[in-house]
Amino acid sequence: MKKIFKKTAVSIFIVLALYSCKTTQKTQHGDNKKIDSTLVSVDSVFRVNQILNDSIKKLSEQKQDITILSKQDSIEPTGVKEEKTVSEIVGDVVLISIKGGSFMMGSEDYGNTPHKETVLDFQIGETEITNAQYALFMNSVSVNSDGKHNGKKLINVSDHFVQVEYKNGQWKSKAGFENYPVIFVTWYGADEYCKWAGGRLPTEKEWEYAARGGQNSKGFLLSGSNNPNEVAWFVDNSKLETHKAGMKKSNELGLYDMSGNVAEWCSDWYSFTDNGIKKTSQTSKILRGGCWAFNSYRCRVYACDFNMPENSNFNTGFRLVK
Repeated sequence: MKKIFKKTAVSIFIVLALYSCKTTQKTQHGDNKKIDSTLVSVDSVFRVNQILNDSIKKLSEQKQDITILSKQDSIEPTGVKEEKTVSEIVGDVVLISIKGGSFMMGSEDYGNTPHKETVLDFQIGETEITNAQYALFMNSVSVNSDGKHNGKKLINVSDHFVQVEYKNGQWKSKAGFENYPVIFVTWYGADEYCKWAGGRLPTEKEWEYAARGGQNSKGFLLSGSNNPNEVAWFVDNSKLETHKAGMKKSNELGLYDMSGNVAEWCSDWYSFTDNGIKKTSQTSKILRGGCWAFNSYRCRVYACDFNMPENSNFNTGFRLVK
């Protein structure tokens, strides 16, 4: 009875916080823009425990070239898939090959004037990096029990809702959360994982190009659809928690959760325009994709957020690029 009361009280507190929360966001023009964010502040709101999604959609597949990294049991996403040619499932990190090209990046709708950008061929993770995948990395490089490595904080393990743990000298995912996207990872923690895996974080323009569907783009507002319920875990359907990777419909390239679930670190420093002069912040890194705590507007393919690289959050993760 005490457990039920506690969970109910926390849920009510979060709903009240979401109802009243607005975020002032700096646009690329240097203006302050009011956005109904429904972002739950780490400092002010307790987070709820994750649960497995109770409806697994039927599996189909889309043709794409992929590369599989690592030597662990396969983690095959269980959402609705486009048809895809899988060379072999022997690892737990699947990279989708993306053909480069030019596209119009940004949107006036979000204060970032559309402009032409070009990307070369690259590979990007089919899903966000999971707790099990991140634990494998931490064991490989001997991350300390406090989440630090070589003096840098890679992951905040002091938070009650973190989904990895250090037990008996080993890092592991908490039971039932193996295939959920890792959270509470700093930018440094994401960057170190990618280097360890022989890759890197995506640039912001690579991320947006992939989210839009690359050369297969159909011009959707979100990654793979104009209907957020088809492709994204966001505040209206997430139950205020992250969800297992790959449970929603993929986008045109076979990528999952590019909109919603957790926000994703990019390699770029945040930049903005101040009185017609482009400036680059040396204190904040780009975050893309929105998350389970945001409204669908902030999960659109051109939406941009940012945070300091040493910070971690209950709604922030990343994916690998090579």
